[in-house]
Amino acid sequence: MSHAAHPTRTDTACRNCGTPAPLAYCPACGQDTAPHPPTLWEFLHEFVGHYVAFEGKLWRTLRLLVGRPGALTVEYLAGRKARYVLPLRVYLSASFLFFIALKLGGATLQAGAPVVLGSGPVQGEFSAAQRQELLAEMGCPATGCTGFRGLVVSVVEASSSEVRRREVGARMMAAAPYLVFALVPVYAAWLKLVTWRRRMRYGEHLVFAFHLHAFAFLALLVGLAPGPAAWVPLVGIPLHGVLALRRVYGGGWWVTLARAGVLSLLHGAVLVVGAGALALKALRG
Repeated sequence: MSHAAHPTRTDTACRNCGTPAPLAYCPACGQDTAPHPPTLWEFLHEFVGHYVAFEGKLWRTLRLLVGRPGALTVEYLAGRKARYVLPLRVYLSASFLFFIALKLGGATLQAGAPVVLGSGPVQGEFSAAQRQELLAEMGCPATGCTGFRGLVVSVVEASSSEVRRREVGARMMAAAPYLVFALVPVYAAWLKLVTWRRRMRYGEHLVFAFHLHAFAFLALLVGLAPGPAAWVPLVGIPLHGVLALRRVYGGGWWVTLARAGVLSLLHGAVLVVGAGALALKALRG
């Protein structure tokens, strides 16, 4: 029985665009030049790679993103792009991993004992322990999202029954990734406002916003672990933001701290408004 590998090529033209392509990949469109039946691994790699940047350059990107705040943005704006994961991709990868972890955590809790609601001192109210258990079941992080957690509790408690409460909470958490993604361009607009003297284009601020939010998702992901790791988002996100701002936009420490403070106030206000709109939609849904 003969062992046949890939069919031998009899021409050097790319089968996709017709460009002469004597090597493994077409120089014009990038398609491989050796046709062969697709393997299961190729399908899996394509599927995972569509959502998560599992590539060799991912680790190079993470080293800069986590270890040198702002350096990844500086590299991108300097034109050194091919060696790193692109800003949107690294953001989507980090957010994908974070929300998958939330889903898995919620599924684990749902498999355990149910939360009994409406058994507090007043019918329909939560005890402190019941609030914490329900928030955990919905995948709401224990730290780093205090305002959003309070809003979730208020909206869920306003519902009339246990089933309704769970439905509203689930809708809010399902819509949260879209809300955060929609607010990234808004954050870039705030950046342009507070650094207007730098005369940078909006797209450059958007690169910084994607990188900053990607780090925030990674910090929140670490914060999901029990124990001291829960403090990582509270300390890591503000510290990283200040260091990244100074590296990318320059200026002294007081200027950088002032910029960070204004950004936090502006973006925090927009986030609360967006979360409120999300809550109303969840109640009406």
